[in-house]
Amino acid sequence: MYGIYLQLSGNFSISIDDNDCCFPASSCSLIHFRHGNRIEHILNGSNTPLTYLGLLFDSRLLQKKFQLGSEELSQLLAPPNLPAVNIATPDMKKVSYELLSLDFSTYGSRLSAEAKALELIAAYLQRVEHFSSQAAINGTPQSSVQRLHLAKYLLEQQYRTPPSLDRLGRQVGLNRRKLAEEFKQLFGKSVYEYVIFLRMEKAKDRLKKCRHGQLGLIAEQIGYSQQGSFSKAFKQYTGYSPSEYINLHTIKKLPTLQ
Repeated sequence: MYGIYLQLSGNFSISIDDNDCCFPASSCSLIHFRHGNRIEHILNGSNTPLTYLGLLFDSRLLQKKFQLGSEELSQLLAPPNLPAVNIATPDMKKVSYELLSLDFSTYGSRLSAEAKALELIAAYLQRVEHFSSQAAINGTPQSSVQRLHLAKYLLEQQYRTPPSLDRLGRQVGLNRRKLAEEFKQLFGKSVYEYVIFLRMEKAKDRLKKCRHGQLGLIAEQIGYSQQGSFSKAFKQYTGYSPSEYINLHTIKKLPTLQ
């Protein structure tokens, strides 16, 4: 049996034979449940209400509905020892909420539920195919590619206060060394460099629209407690101080005199 778990809000994990599998927010994960596994669902304390969707299915369902052969199935469904974790797309989330809203009291509702469940599984398999192609081009293992994209997504959500390399590795199921090496191999930047990239690009957008007196606020908004640290990092990244960057874009906005 296989299970696709889409984490919408709150904290939730599954323990399989005493091995905990955590599901980050906005993730869509595949688990292979083998005969005899001891499974425990774990609710983690959080102020956010727990909302998740779990679909359990036999691989024969996909052979019948998607006309997939045994070899294709093994490539798409054979996850590593830990769950195969993907980022949930907006379409996946939309279908999940639609499924959760059904009451299943009528035959029509049950047919609709089956169609939406197949739509969600198809969307997941399309993501796996994409990562498989990227892994083949890049030379990074497919299971790692999925986890690295999740790490990238988590950094984009938490760039103001990014997790440590160890914590990020635990969140995506990669050890520190593997995360550091393969992240740079796949994306061309180290984890630290990617956080700086996210901060500086956000800063550039804000500086184009602000006045000099707002530099301290912008520094705080992108994760710097000290304006001086922000100014130094921005100068290293762009070649301009924040004030020079504001002046540069203020001059460009001046109307042309006739």
